[in-house]
Amino acid sequence: MGLFDRIGEKLNEKVRETVEQKIDEGIDRAVDKATDTDAIEERIQERMDERREAKEASDAARRCPNCGKEVPEDPFCPECGTRIEPEGPVERKCPNCGSVSSGKFCSKCGTKLE
Repeated sequence: MGLFDRIGEKLNEKVRETVEQKIDEGIDRAVDKATDTDAIEERIQERMDERREAKEASDAARRCPNCGKEVPEDPFCPECGTRIEPEGPVERKCPNCGSVSSGKFCSKCGTKLE
């Protein structure tokens, strides 16, 4: 075997090693991306589930804490007259500046909200 033959064999061996290494790296990157995609899909599904549960909870009928009767969005129970406190903060429009606030006073100009 001559010098050029040995150089050719070494070169072929090196090319094969490099190609195999690049293929392995490509496979590793593809697996990483697939794993990332799975994690993203899981987070999306979790958020969709949370939103669905929140919507179901908000769609659930309100009940009077005194008599248990289903109550529409009215402030008083039509069965026993108990005042039903609204769920969550009540937003009011300021008569002075027009901004919307959920407190007793406007957060922009300080006007008392009724």
